[in-house]
Amino acid sequence: MAVHDFSKEQRDVFDDQHRELKDILRDKAGAEAGVAVKKFDVAISEFAWEQVPMADTQKALAEAIHLANDRKFSNIYEAFLNAPLGSKKEEAKARDLLCQAHGISTTSYRPRKDWELVRAAPFIALQADSYWKDSPEKVLQLASSLQDRGDNYAESGRTRTMDLAASDTTGKLTELLSQYYELYDQSEEEVQARRARGTTYPWN
Repeated sequence: MAVHDFSKEQRDVFDDQHRELKDILRDKAGAEAGVAVKKFDVAISEFAWEQVPMADTQKALAEAIHLANDRKFSNIYEAFLNAPLGSKKEEAKARDLLCQAHGISTTSYRPRKDWELVRAAPFIALQADSYWKDSPEKVLQLASSLQDRGDNYAESGRTRTMDLAASDTTGKLTELLSQYYELYDQSEEEVQARRARGTTYPWN
C-alpha cells in the first residue's frame, strides 16, 4: 500500500499530521524552511513507496523531529526513531511502528519511475500556479494534461501541453515539461541508473 492506496480516513490522518509538522518546520527552519520541508516530504514519500532502506528514513526523520523540537511529534515518532535496525525482523518491526505513527496499515514497493512521475505532476502544476496567478484555467488545463496518459504518450498531446507552457515567458515551465517527458520515456532500468549516478530532477 502506497500513499495513493490509503483509504480516505487514512489519507486524511496522514495528510493532516504531515501538514501540521511541515508548518512547524517552516516556522523553525527560517531561511532553510524550503529545504527542511522538502527533505521531510521526500522521506515520508520514499518510506510509503519503499524506495530507501529503513536506516535512511530513520535518519531523515530524526533530523526533522530534532529541528521541529515539538513534544507532540517527538512522542509520535519516538518508538520508531529508537527502534533497532540490525536485522530484517527488526526493520520490519520498525516499519510497523512508523506505519502506526502515520495511522496507516502498511506500505508496499512501487517502481522508482512511478514514484518520480507521481511527484513530478503536482510539482509542475504548483510551479505553473505561481507563474499563472491570474489564469487558473491554464493551471487546471496543464494539471489535467499531466494526468492524461494519452497526452503524455502521444506527440500531439505533448505538443499541446508544451504550447500551453510556452505562454510562461520565463521558460521555466517548458524546461520542466521537457524533463517530465524525458522521465516518461525512460525505462525503470534507466531511472535506477540515473538515480545511482546521483542525477535528479527538481521534484526529487
